[in-house]
Amino acid sequence: MPYVKLWIPGDPVAKPRMTRRDQWAQRPCVVKYRAWADHFRECAGDKIKSLRVVEVTCLSWTAYYQIPKSYTKKEERECRGQLKRTPPDRDNIDKAVLDILFPDGDAHIAKGTIAKYWCDEGQDPGLTVTIEWTAP
Repeated sequence: MPYVKLWIPGDPVAKPRMTRRDQWAQRPCVVKYRAWADHFRECAGDKIKSLRVVEVTCLSWTAYYQIPKSYTKKEERECRGQLKRTPPDRDNIDKAVLDILFPDGDAHIAKGTIAKYWCDEGQDPGLTVTIEWTAP
């Protein structure tokens, strides 16, 4: 099965709940999300343009988050490389990824895995997205 793997550097941003008012009086969370969405599209480049014409069967992603500088050395050691069980919620990140990749709708994607981790020693924060499709 053909697939493409994307790497989007930087801490992933969850999609906030938006209202009509956010079109003109933008809240900081919306501005941050839109900037990250533009960064995502720029990093993915031409790889995502062809996705609109293929039948995607599986979309999986893994997010890696930078450990906050406010953590103590002990907290940092304990969470390094472990699952991230703090916000943002994984479903809001999933919604952001799917809306960026498939602006016309993503109901056809029924399979995939998602995970959030703290960065390990020497690892950069970012998002790895793997997309599989059926060959035409």
